[in-house]
Amino acid sequence: MPSIELRLQTMAKAMAEVILPAIAPEDALALEQAQLMMAQLGMIAKQWRKAAEYELLELREIAALAERLCAFATGGDETRAAAEALAAILREHKGHQPGAVDEERAAIAKAIDALIRASGIDGDDAFKRGSSEAILEYSALEAWRGRAWFAGCGMDPERARLPEIGEMLAKPTNAALREREVP
Repeated sequence: MPSIELRLQTMAKAMAEVILPAIAPEDALALEQAQLMMAQLGMIAKQWRKAAEYELLELREIAALAERLCAFATGGDETRAAAEALAAILREHKGHQPGAVDEERAAIAKAIDALIRASGIDGDDAFKRGSSEAILEYSALEAWRGRAWFAGCGMDPERARLPEIGEMLAKPTNAALREREVP
């Protein structure tokens, strides 16, 4: 069976040697899209071996954020109900189903969103401040990871300063950094 690498190489070769040359020079949009396709194939070829690790890292990080929010969620009925719903989702998703990482992450993100919206209705001020801080901390690291993951697109003005994917994946996570702070 052909490997994923070979299949990607074959697609890139077909694009470069057959499809791109067949596009009329005056069809700028088709040329641009074909070149974007070539770039994406190149990025996928570089990333695919690390994709599952990256997706699991994203899932662990958002689950850690959710656990952190649940641990100090205070407020009225709306906030408490949303926090319990989030905690239930976390309990339900303890075992990661192969191929379901995106769905698990999305479910946790949706429940976090519901908790934040509920806290806007009747959340305590301390929780509102603390949740904003936690979400900004989480988002900063996730944005940095996303920039490193997509540096191959060549669009980040600081791409030369970004780490390689393997190095990025080896960096401490928000959850790991917080564990070090616990006495």
